[in-house]
Amino acid sequence: MNKSSENSPLVTVIVPCYNHEQYITQSIESIYEQHYKNFELLVFDDGSTDNSANILKHLSKTYGFYFESHKNMGLARTLNKAIAMSKGKYITFLASDDLMLPNKLETLIKAMEELDETYAIVCGNALFMDDDSNTITLEKHGKQFSTFIEYYTSNRTDINIHSNFGTYATLLSGNYLPAMSTLYRKQALESVALFTEDIPIEDWDIYMKISKKYNMKYVDTIVAKYRWHDSNNFKVNKSGMNIGMLKILEKEREYAISRGYRHIWLKTYANRLILLFRFKEYRNIFKYIHCNDILGLSLHFLKNINKLRKETVYT
Repeated sequence: MNKSSENSPLVTVIVPCYNHEQYITQSIESIYEQHYKNFELLVFDDGSTDNSANILKHLSKTYGFYFESHKNMGLARTLNKAIAMSKGKYITFLASDDLMLPNKLETLIKAMEELDETYAIVCGNALFMDDDSNTITLEKHGKQFSTFIEYYTSNRTDINIHSNFGTYATLLSGNYLPAMSTLYRKQALESVALFTEDIPIEDWDIYMKISKKYNMKYVDTIVAKYRWHDSNNFKVNKSGMNIGMLKILEKEREYAISRGYRHIWLKTYANRLILLFRFKEYRNIFKYIHCNDILGLSLHFLKNINKLRKETVYT
């Protein structure tokens, strides 16, 4: 842990690692290149089968951060374990293949300190990068995007990042917050019972949980880099991640409808079912269709079938 100063709140940086031996050193180094120095770093290897644990053990001796290697228990359980150990007023997470830019902690903590406790999250933007950490662009709807939020909010007419960023209604339509660019108020995480441990898309779920009780603020600054490579979950396990989204939407159904968001819920749910059809997950299609929703889903399918058949975005 770095020495604290009176006006610099402690932030806990949590890094979960799983089979990222080729990236983890650069990720750790990016944390120690921060302009903001009052942080503690907690790193957990979640049962990697490559050389990640040995690399991290060596790095922990060099830098002095807390490191623990345990049997694979899943990302959400690992994050909850780390949060329980954390001492910071604020918490941020970094995947073991992503990078912080040197301004991340300084920028986000300054923004959070200017807000009252109704705000649980401040979020900056992130660049896309390739295996060699070179900045890249991704194509969507015939346009090129180099940053995470622009990519995931393109063609989203329901979002104005300066007025309704991080609201429940916008998040219900799909996640657009870059996990590597967010800073959490620890108390807020604890108040929503941390991460749900039995679903695979823990970040989208936690954002919706938090949005029911707190505000979020967008900081228009690039603070991190997100690695887009062949082992990304959304690239190698599209069907499984899509089913994970349906599980989250199942959990949100009652709350969304009670708050007047049934139309948003139905649209998002229908989009996921269409993608299951594309993945030929026919059993799961019928598993996730409920009698009360048949009419609404059918109308949405008929109205949007041609558009949805061409859908390529999975978040």
